Amino acid sequence: MKRIAAFTLALTVIFGGAAYLPCAVDSGAIVAHAENSTGAFVINEFGNGTCSIKKCVSPNTENIVIPETIFGNTVVEIDENAFMFHKNMKTVVIPDTVKIIHEGAFYSCYELTSVQMSKNVEVLEDQAFFDCTKLSYINIPSSVMYIGRICFANTALKNVTIPSTQTVLGSELFSGCKDLETLVLPSKLDSIPQSMCYDCPKLRSVTIPDGLCYISDEAFRGCTGLKSLTIPASVQNVGYYAIGFDINTQKDSGFTARVTAGTAGETYVKQNGLNYVYAGGSSGGAGDVNSDGKVNVTDVSKTAAQVKGVKSLDSAGKSKADVNGDGKVNVTDVSKIAAQVKGIKKL
Repeated sequence: MKRIAAFTLALTVIFGGAAYLPCAVDSGAIVAHAENSTGAFVINEFGNGTCSIKKCVSPNTENIVIPETIFGNTVVEIDENAFMFHKNMKTVVIPDTVKIIHEGAFYSCYELTSVQMSKNVEVLEDQAFFDCTKLSYINIPSSVMYIGRICFANTALKNVTIPSTQTVLGSELFSGCKDLETLVLPSKLDSIPQSMCYDCPKLRSVTIPDGLCYISDEAFRGCTGLKSLTIPASVQNVGYYAIGFDINTQKDSGFTARVTAGTAGETYVKQNGLNYVYAGGSSGGAGDVNSDGKVNVTDVSKTAAQVKGVKSLDSAGKSKADVNGDGKVNVTDVSKIAAQVKGIKKL
């Protein structure tokens, strides 16, 4: 339960080598102003020996170290918007006592470049580090269970590994991260959220775990540096423009997906006319029935022979001949492949 405090006299308390000036600003909680050489903070005391950082009130401090305790209270949370728009902070050390970083805690800290994260943090709420445009380093510990939407959007992160214990990720998590190059997703991840890496043009490597079930709409839209991606056989659905499209929803001709025959990944690439290869190693591409890297009259003939019952295609050939992705090889597929060969209409 929060306690009520009223201070009528200015009182300076020496604690741990630093000076603290208590001041009442909230009738519903004990709030203290704690100042030392690495930052000045207003805290929210919970009344159980713990507290949160309510606000940072040292706008000119560049390298901030948040203490583990203030007035004997263990710092366990960083409140909503606590450091928002801090104009000079370049680095911050978050103590291992902190378990929750609330929404927008470091929102638009434009000079922030490095975050030493608590090793025990469990929750990073929405927009916690949104629009920290110079942020290039942050360690995400294995204790994290939830990362909210837009948490790291519009930052300068380059290489990110999300621990295997992490299971829930928010939408647009890395949206607009123009410098992001590599991303390793947690092994227990069930779903890649909507627009997770929207407009990350330098992203070139993504490790997607086996067991993943869903890749949401626009998850990797605009990731034109991503030239190959494996869609696990476990994936049940791939959303609109999720993979293989530029920011203007145009197909990326340089992109190739690795898929498994008979899966949602195969359906997605075929329906969208994207380049693909099968997990077994055979080359792909809608209409390239004989896997020679070209779509020509041979492919038309082989598809027609399948339709007429003259000569059956193997499973890989059938998958490539089924250019409209309806699960059947028929005269419609023959016509579409022929139109591609004649230059009438591309697949």
